[in-house]
Amino acid sequence: MDHQGPVSRPAPPPARRLGPGPAHHRGPPHPKAPLPHLPPFRPRSVTKKAEIKHFTNARGEGKLFSVELIDDASAEIRGTFFGAAVDKYYETVHEGGVYYMAGGAVKPAKRQYTSINNEWEITFGDRTTVT
Repeated sequence: MDHQGPVSRPAPPPARRLGPGPAHHRGPPHPKAPLPHLPPFRPRSVTKKAEIKHFTNARGEGKLFSVELIDDASAEIRGTFFGAAVDKYYETVHEGGVYYMAGGAVKPAKRQYTSINNEWEITFGDRTTVT
């Protein structure tokens, strides 16, 4: 076998975003699975909405609420709203409602916080829009 110089490796794919807004993903995608197929402008129905939770971590105090989402293809995923998105959308998003959500970041799921059978979850923050 002839080796002609160093082997070039393709650049890692960019972080997967849902709609407009910067990607909040840091580092390479989850090493054991491809990026999820989540069309950014597909409506999602809220099947479960949790109460607001307050927390403290190394970055300070914060708040969040989570939703369980399902799309028209019956794909389920967990979504968590943080910070200003909690104030903006907690009273707007309701169980049974159907919404377009953009500006979220897809990341590997934290299995200890969800019972949904999906290895991915969506984080919604300051740049999220819900219509």
